[in-house]
Amino acid sequence: HRRPSWGYRVRLIKLTITNGVATANFTPELQAYGPDSAGSSFRAALIRKQIEQTLFQFPSVKEVVIQIEGRPALQP
Repeated sequence: HRRPSWGYRVRLIKLTITNGVATANFTPELQAYGPDSAGSSFRAALIRKQIEQTLFQFPSVKEVVIQIEGRPALQP
């Protein structure tokens, strides 16, 4: 059983899938792991990959957008 690379305080606010685009909106705690914070860009890339791998399991998902409180986050 693999655990996520981010803290347990991070929560998913909302997930929508529209026209093949999955938008995952997270709580602000995710920002602590982004490249503009104390977290490294490498760690941010690993977290993004984990989220993408999970969402790409759904055949209808062709693209993943990650947000923190509605703002783009963990961009490639």
